[in-house]
Amino acid sequence: MIVNDRFFKFEMLILAILSQHDASSEELLASLQSQNILNIKEGQLLTSLYFFLESHLISKYDMYDDIYYHIEKSGLVRLDTLKRQYQQTTEAIEVILNHEK
Repeated sequence: MIVNDRFFKFEMLILAILSQHDASSEELLASLQSQNILNIKEGQLLTSLYFFLESHLISKYDMYDDIYYHIEKSGLVRLDTLKRQYQQTTEAIEVILNHEK
């Protein structure tokens, strides 16, 4: 069971964006905020990025005086795990909601 569902969804979204392309923290924040679903603060994002760097899920590099983040193989594995957990949870919720009376 996912203890902090919001964190895991946030983690999944960051890794999903990075699986599509390398991005700066500003680009990540803009992508996350553009959906108007999550109220993400820059500090929350930077804390997560630091955690991902320490966990070797992502790496970073400098380009044009900005820092870009890149997902590593272990990050792709983590993303796949999170997506499977999310799909299983969603399916279980759908089963329950469809059997409501």
